[in-house]
Amino acid sequence: MEASKDDALLERLDLVVASVYSMQRMPNEALTRRMVVAIAKPHVDILATAPVGWWRDAR
Repeated sequence: MEASKDDALLERLDLVVASVYSMQRMPNEALTRRMVVAIAKPHVDILATAPVGWWRDAR
């Protein structure tokens, strides 16, 4: 989907959550960059992170 179509769709939503997934060994600088890019989006209301490692305890 084109960015302009994405923006038009996101603009219609009441709430937009950007979920940032990080690999376990991702350097802090790379993770920070991902988060900054996510919150810089004009329609993002909430920044969430995917829980890392929770699935290991479930096994």
